[in-house]
Amino acid sequence: MTRIRRLLLLPVFSLVLVCAGAVALWLFYGESVRVLEGLVTASGETLPPDVTRRSLTLESGGTIVVADIYEPAVPRAVLLFVPGLTSAGREDRRVVGVSGELAAAGFRVVTPDLPGAIALAAGREDARVLAALLDHLVGERAANGLPLGMIAVSYGLGPALDAAAEPARARGLDMVLGLGGYFDGQAIVTYATTGAYTDPRDGITRMGVPDPRARWLLLLATLDHVRSVQDRANLRELARQGMAGTPGLVATSQAMAQAGPAARSLLALVANAEPDRVPALIEALPAGARDDLVALSPSRRDLSALEGRLVLVHGQHDPVIPFSESLHLADAVAGTRLFLIPGFSHVEPEETGLAGRLAMIRALRVLLGLRQ
Repeated sequence: MTRIRRLLLLPVFSLVLVCAGAVALWLFYGESVRVLEGLVTASGETLPPDVTRRSLTLESGGTIVVADIYEPAVPRAVLLFVPGLTSAGREDRRVVGVSGELAAAGFRVVTPDLPGAIALAAGREDARVLAALLDHLVGERAANGLPLGMIAVSYGLGPALDAAAEPARARGLDMVLGLGGYFDGQAIVTYATTGAYTDPRDGITRMGVPDPRARWLLLLATLDHVRSVQDRANLRELARQGMAGTPGLVATSQAMAQAGPAARSLLALVANAEPDRVPALIEALPAGARDDLVALSPSRRDLSALEGRLVLVHGQHDPVIPFSESLHLADAVAGTRLFLIPGFSHVEPEETGLAGRLAMIRALRVLLGLRQ
C-alpha cells in the first residue's frame, strides 16, 4: 500500500518541481520578457505611465548637442541611446517608443540628434556630438551617483565607440551595448554591394543576402562629395528610386554614362558585385567620400579602454550588417559579451522566432543588470 501511495504521489511531486522551476525562471527572466515585449511593439504614439520627456541643449567647443531626456519616476541608471540612420532623428516614432520603454524600465534615457544619421550619411560630427554629450553625462555622474551606460544601434555604434574609446570617458561608463553594429567600414561596403562577408571563426568568406536598399543607402551617404550640382541631383533621384525598388542595371548604366568622374566612381562602387574589386573602387572615390566610409570604423580605433564594458547583440540573419562584424569587434575588445540571435534583424525585430527571443531575453537581462 505504501509503495502504491508513493507511486501515486510521484507525479504530484514532479508537477510541484516543474511549477517551482517555472516560478524561478519567471522571477529570473520575467522582467526581461515584459521589457522585450514593450520594446518590440513600441510605437511611440504615447509614453508609458510615469515617464516624462524634456529637451536638452548644450554646447561644447563649438559642437551643439540637442537631445531628449526620458525621465522615469525613479531613475536607477542613465542610458545614452544612439539610434541608427533615420531622417526623423530623435522624433522618429520608433526611437520615441524605444526611449520611452527603456525609461519605463528605470533608465533615465538621453536620446540625441546626430546630424550625419539624420542626413543618412556618416560623419565625424556625430562622434563629436556624442563625445560632448558623454562628457556632460560623466560629469553629472559625480553628482547623481547613477550607473551610466550607452546603447547604440547599427550605424550609431561607429560614432558611439569613437567617442567612448577615449579613456576618461570609458572610465565613466559601465557598459556599451551595440545592437547590429559594425567593426570595419570596408567590410560593410563589401557586404552591401556584393553580399560577401568573412567569418573570423574559420576565416572563410561566405555569401549572404543583403537588403537591396543597402547599396542605395551607401549612395545617399556619399553623394554630397560630388561637386556637380546636376550630378548630385541625378544621383539622389537614382538613390530614391533604388530605395523604392525601381531602378535596375540599365538605369544605373545610363546614369554612369551621363555623369562626371566623381559621380561615376560612386556608381561603379554601388553597382559592383565582385568582392575583390571593392578596395580599389573605394580608393577611386572622391577623397571626402572615401574618408567618410572608413573614418568611423571601430577597426581604426584603440578600443582597449572599453575592455570588459562591451556587450554586443547581433542577428544571425541581419540583412544590413552581417553578424561577422560583431564577431570581429568582440575579438578586438577583451572581455566582450556577445549574443548572436537566431532569426533576429534590428530592421524587423518583431519577426524574431522563439529561439531568437529567448536569446534576446538573456541579452536584455544583462542590460537591466546595469541598474542599481
